[in-house]
Amino acid sequence: MERVTDINVLKKGDKIVRVYGDRVVIREFICIHPHNEKYSLFMDENYDGIPKFYNENLLSEQWYSFNDSKDDWKEITYKQIEWHNIELNRLSNRIKEGT
Repeated sequence: MERVTDINVLKKGDKIVRVYGDRVVIREFICIHPHNEKYSLFMDENYDGIPKFYNENLLSEQWYSFNDSKDDWKEITYKQIEWHNIELNRLSNRIKEGT
């Protein structure tokens, strides 16, 4: 999966994915907002519209191109494992520090 940082690379129907924690969020690009180019319109996994998407979030959050392939799902699983390992280490350190 390739990181997406520019809304202009997306075409109608392209999907992006964000993995944080054990959550996987998939969005399908519709268009840049017709009245404000700082925002875009997307649909969620259920093909429902979502609140407008602030395009700068592509820089501050980790969104990736998503093709719904086995390799994409494998990479998503690796990202989830990495997050859980970080959380386990954080909790283990908290126990060691006695807090």
